[in-house]
Amino acid sequence: MHVIHICLLVTRCPTELPNVKFLDCPPYPGQSCDFECKPGYRSYLGKTVSCLSGGQWELPVTAICEGTQIPMYMHKLLMTFSK
Repeated sequence: MHVIHICLLVTRCPTELPNVKFLDCPPYPGQSCDFECKPGYRSYLGKTVSCLSGGQWELPVTAICEGTQIPMYMHKLLMTFSK
């Protein structure tokens, strides 16, 4: 009897994101990962996200943690109009 080993290419979900810090995450299809938002970002959708079969998160990466800070130029513009 011969044993044949077959390796399948498994696509991982990306974990190096500017807005998200994944916590002890196995970023493989079918897995769920806990995360926290990096400073300046906030999650409105919870603290867990799942990796889909195509190697993409179930939500767009910009929706996992959304920016909460107003850019400096907008802050200055708002201050100008509030006077």
